[in-house]
Amino acid sequence: MAGVLLLCAIFVLTAAGDVRMVGKSGPGGSAASVDTFNDAAAGSDAAGAELPVSPDSRAEVADSAALAAWGLDEGAVLALAGDSIASGEGGRNYLAGTDRPEDRCHRSANGLGLSLFGRANVVNVACSRSMIADFRDAPAETSWTRNPPDAQLAQLRAADPDVALVIVGANDIGFPHLLDRCVLDQPDCSLDEALAAGTQDRIASLGAALEGLYRDVRGAVDGQIWIPAYPNLLNGTGDCGRITESERVFGGSVVAALNDQIQQAVERVNGELAAQDRLTFIAGTATALDKHGVCSPDPWVHSVGTTGLLEAAGNQSRAQELLHPTAVGYSSLTRVLAEHRAGQ
Repeated sequence: MAGVLLLCAIFVLTAAGDVRMVGKSGPGGSAASVDTFNDAAAGSDAAGAELPVSPDSRAEVADSAALAAWGLDEGAVLALAGDSIASGEGGRNYLAGTDRPEDRCHRSANGLGLSLFGRANVVNVACSRSMIADFRDAPAETSWTRNPPDAQLAQLRAADPDVALVIVGANDIGFPHLLDRCVLDQPDCSLDEALAAGTQDRIASLGAALEGLYRDVRGAVDGQIWIPAYPNLLNGTGDCGRITESERVFGGSVVAALNDQIQQAVERVNGELAAQDRLTFIAGTATALDKHGVCSPDPWVHSVGTTGLLEAAGNQSRAQELLHPTAVGYSSLTRVLAEHRAGQ
């Protein structure tokens, strides 16, 4: 029975994505409106949990000083694009319609950028499980979602944001499969040479796809483009839950290699652009949760311990939150965004 519960809890670890345009809704899975975002912030968590407490409760109001450091005015609009980290997976308080069998994008009203731009000025065009291809073409209908979102580039053009924040690539390299392998299987996944080699090969071949995407986003958006590094969610000490220390270190090395590839792709694209059009890589988000990773005493990441796995076993929504930041974690990531320009 325990094995069945564990399988149920783990099968949704494959995650990423979301979609939205300001004041509009397109066919199929178009993005939620700002009004929907605000309704979610004031309303209930679609999965029925209490709304999490954030270390910064000023999400309703923009941080004008931090925006000014970025050369932005108060009221500037942020569009979130990409996979589960961009959509706010794990932040809960999901926008209406994005936490049901027809749509598992999990766009959170507690996700990135709220305390920087103000909740009313954040547009979510990301979706859990998204890959680079989903920017150009709407994903096909699957058992995962019967109402897939529209292509994210089209959503970005329609949103016309002052800033587009893009996080994507983890699903393209099979990172969710790696987590499945490390959490579900008994043998230490860090000792699986084929898994390590295959993952590194996919990372090494990702550069051209990232470059092409970044050029397309630059063509779709007139405003600034921010490319944050993936946070290392596995930071901590020793074993915890279903993750051993060696697996945690292995997973962290994969995230670091992926971030290196993302940074190099940004630098290559920037070499083609005028200074005012260049993308901004934000390295600080990689370490934003270092003292609060899944194996820390005070994690800001949904754990894969016994309690977390048993809760996830009976709830698909909870299962796909495993090893994603909590609302507190997203607030910490947002602080890095706010401080990045001021620190330069």
